[in-house]
Amino acid sequence: MQAVLTLSQALNMAVTRLGQLAAMLLFAIMTVILLDVVFRGLGPLNSIKLQELAWHFNGGLFMAALGWAYVSGTHVRIEVISQRYTPRTRAVLELLGVALLLLPYVVAVQLYAFDYVAVSFAEGETSASPSGLGARWLIKASIVFGFATLGLAGLARIGECTVYLFGPHDNRKAVEHRFTLPGAALS
Repeated sequence: MQAVLTLSQALNMAVTRLGQLAAMLLFAIMTVILLDVVFRGLGPLNSIKLQELAWHFNGGLFMAALGWAYVSGTHVRIEVISQRYTPRTRAVLELLGVALLLLPYVVAVQLYAFDYVAVSFAEGETSASPSGLGARWLIKASIVFGFATLGLAGLARIGECTVYLFGPHDNRKAVEHRFTLPGAALS
């Protein structure tokens, strides 16, 4: 179980670092939007590329943050329902949810996303706007990247659930905080 715990922690760390690195896109988004506003104020300058670049950065940031949101526990969750359950029950539900819903969905999206990117690349897809950005496959590739990080986060969570449910006491203590709600007593 120690190996499962170590792997889960390594996956969590990798996904977190990738998410933090992607968060730097916020500065790029702000810079591009600021430039767009300034250029519009200067007269009839074409800002379509800047607008599309801001959109691409925003989409890339969202996709890259999927896994990070999951490992950090900031994803959408129905706390009203889950607060009724013990940490052990929450761990079982999480394990089943990740194994039966999240990971199959990630695999399905990845299967289609690779083709989506490949076709876009092969066709040299560009913006619909004549003065827009080229290489549309780059933004589409963020889907592959984002769902890959979400899949890694899901695998890490399966490891944590497994350790919590079936591991020795010392290992369970290391992941116990993942299954307790703020202000809730451990059962």
